[in-house]
Amino acid sequence: MKTLLLLLSTVLLFQGSNTQKLESSFNNLKRADTKENQILYLNLFPSDFRTFESIFGYVEDKPGPLYEESFDYISRFFALDKVSKKEKINKAIKIGINGK
Repeated sequence: MKTLLLLLSTVLLFQGSNTQKLESSFNNLKRADTKENQILYLNLFPSDFRTFESIFGYVEDKPGPLYEESFDYISRFFALDKVSKKEKINKAIKIGINGK
């Protein structure tokens, strides 16, 4: 049981850290829409459905940390125009795998 709690705490801490990095990257992108900022945002955007849902959706009747702002974050992801379309499409497909 202790191992499970430790693992869950570590995952939540890691996710919180990633969420903060994504928020920071989003804000940087709003200030300066550069290729470097777009690449960083693309790299920090969730790469799988589970992570995507935990940040932008509902898990066990609790909203994710960016639920209220999810439209802005997801729209910005699809509006990235200085990154490879192939990379963006591949990431979107990976998110869609195992989606509900």
